[in-house]
Amino acid sequence: MIRVLVADTVGDLATVLASGLGELFPLATFRAPDIPNGQRPHPHGVHVASQILLPLANVPVEMHFFRAIGEGRADAMLDYVEEFGPFTLIQCSWGADRPTNPAFDPVFTQAWEPWAERERDIFAKQQHIISFAAGNRDTRMGEFSDMGYPQRLLRGGAVIAGAHFRNGIVTPWSSDGESLMCCAGGANVLAYDPYAKDWLPVDGTSLASPRVAGCLLGLAQHSTFTTY
Repeated sequence: MIRVLVADTVGDLATVLASGLGELFPLATFRAPDIPNGQRPHPHGVHVASQILLPLANVPVEMHFFRAIGEGRADAMLDYVEEFGPFTLIQCSWGADRPTNPAFDPVFTQAWEPWAERERDIFAKQQHIISFAAGNRDTRMGEFSDMGYPQRLLRGGAVIAGAHFRNGIVTPWSSDGESLMCCAGGANVLAYDPYAKDWLPVDGTSLASPRVAGCLLGLAQHSTFTTY
């Protein structure tokens, strides 16, 4: 059984089930959190989930949705992984932008390193793939707009993907940097929308990275591979 955790701006389980995602992928089962009353569930987590599930349509998948919103979300996600893991894949579409002044990089590194170290400890026990979107940079920020945190600090087990157009050219808004491992289609990607109950075009590295992760899981059904 493939077990996937999607850490995103996801809605509650009722929204996921009502979206028809289960009918599209009948071998998949879903777990999702409750959300505060009065808040409209955000569709993006379902967009991401659809990209992971496409290469796994004929494989049983247990998919958990984690609501990665607000202060403390990074540690809360690892708490969830430790409580409900092991997961085969942890898909993340969140992060902190790199500071515009690189002189502040050591401050950000010091702040994020304990989290990255904790993630590495969990990886050593659970041997999951952790997939991060590289991030969608503001091109007005210029040369200091490359990949942020914690992506810059991830090591073994991590897959970090940017986005390219259909012609293979990297999009101008896809973050880059030495931690970037690959790029995948991330412009006008057809993603399943829970409200339209249809496939709609969506942009972003958060669509590119789950496409890579889903393909890796699909390949893993037929061969042994490593993320190192």
